[in-house]
Amino acid sequence: KRSACESLIFIMEPLREELSLTFEGDTEYFFRITNEFNIRHNKERTKRIEHVEQLEWVFYSLLNTVIAYFKLKRKGN
Repeated sequence: KRSACESLIFIMEPLREELSLTFEGDTEYFFRITNEFNIRHNKERTKRIEHVEQLEWVFYSLLNTVIAYFKLKRKGN
């Protein structure tokens, strides 16, 4: 599940500016979560996600953001 979250944030990374405009900057929280918790970086200062439900929340939040972004983009064209 951690690697699935990591894959989704890697999809979002090149779209970061567009996502920020589309969702009025709210997606920056996802980058902060994946950086500060043991998802994207594994450093001494990273925090651990203790419960699988927390990781599921991150996953579905990232997935739904990507889906919504592409639906809105398609709708705008």
